[in-house]
Amino acid sequence: MGSGAISGAISGSIAGLGVLAAGSISVRIEVISAILVGFMRCLAWSGRGSVKRVDVSLDGGKNWTQARLEGPILPKCLTRFYLDGWSWNGEPVYMQSRAIDDTGYVQPQMTELQKVRGVNSIYHNNAIQTWFITKTGEVENVRLA
Repeated sequence: MGSGAISGAISGSIAGLGVLAAGSISVRIEVISAILVGFMRCLAWSGRGSVKRVDVSLDGGKNWTQARLEGPILPKCLTRFYLDGWSWNGEPVYMQSRAIDDTGYVQPQMTELQKVRGVNSIYHNNAIQTWFITKTGEVENVRLA
């Protein structure tokens, strides 16, 4: 069976006085169907301070699991994170990640961000992104909301 992989570009959010808000993204997701293994290589960031925690959801944001952060964790720097022990069972997955920084800022859902910025704001979007993993292992960036 084949594998699906995707690489994403980093995006952030300018808020207030030009401060990059906390965000996270999966820069590589691989699902190897033949052995049902999942692998995620991910980055989080905050322009306000340091990344304190990253949570990962595999059901579109209904349930969250804390990810493992890899040091060094420095202010205003990218921080790598992983979801340990994840095993793909061949069913569709809606994967999301959200960063929380040491100021208490939590990366918002798209609907929360739109309440503040409106629906026409497309630049500096730090809303939670959703990655859909199909039954065949293909990975697509999708929007829930």
